[in-house]
Amino acid sequence: MINKLTKEKVGLEKISPSALGVYEGCPKLFYYQYWLGLSLEQDKRHMDFGSAVHNAIGTIYSLYDDNFGGGFAYAENRWQEVEDAFLSKWRLHHITDTSFVKYLETQAGKASGYTDKEQLYEEMKEDGLAMLKSYWKEKDRMLVEYGYDFSEIEIPLKVEMVNPVDSEDKLPVLLSMRIDARNRDRTVQADFKTSGASYNAEETRKKIQGQCYVFGTWMATGKFIPRFDYIILRKGLKSEDRIEVVQLTYDEADMLSFYEHIRSILQKIANREFNRPSIGHSLWCDCKKYEEALLVS
Repeated sequence: MINKLTKEKVGLEKISPSALGVYEGCPKLFYYQYWLGLSLEQDKRHMDFGSAVHNAIGTIYSLYDDNFGGGFAYAENRWQEVEDAFLSKWRLHHITDTSFVKYLETQAGKASGYTDKEQLYEEMKEDGLAMLKSYWKEKDRMLVEYGYDFSEIEIPLKVEMVNPVDSEDKLPVLLSMRIDARNRDRTVQADFKTSGASYNAEETRKKIQGQCYVFGTWMATGKFIPRFDYIILRKGLKSEDRIEVVQLTYDEADMLSFYEHIRSILQKIANREFNRPSIGHSLWCDCKKYEEALLVS
């Protein structure tokens, strides 16, 4: 008989989609990052850039006016507010000296010929504005075609995980997350991404993040919203059209499978199963950087 899973055995109060994704990819990395709570000096350039883009997208939807069916009609001359929202969060200091050195080590960095971080900052600034202008131009089409009249932005959730078919069966750890957007009639939720690469719908659907968001909203509101979209703003494209949409749909059977999958992960954490995957482990996994840092220290 398997002992009952408890919060004490798992050793965690809550868990996030990011943490679950890390465990799926490499339990050893999860051990360093989330179990021991260690951190390495990281290049946060792309994370900060993405956050600035998110801030500007939120501003676009703050300009949406549904009074008397106005929609975006009253926002057409307010692009400057979107640009200001982006630039208020994307500043030169977000590219550190270390980040710039790392960039110069990449293929793109070597080809750039850049001699200072101001040049990289300007390149990323112009790319960010190009992505946002593309979204600004397409915002009405996105509204009509996909139902993107987002009225809720950056939605924090911390929920108890309950078995969808047995309300007496609950997991001992809370699921904690932040959802990027939800539309006005609560039929679509979405996550905004910035990426140089295209997304594969089949592979994206397998990732745990979207499942967490659908399940978490169901737990928090009692309303099952089966549709979750990834809205990708593509970096570095020459085309003016920078928007890619991946629409995903889940059903309640998917959520039951998700629940059991999370139970399995929590059980493995309770068993202290923190070994690297024997198959498919990335050669560039950060777990090795943690080991190198620990050896040095």
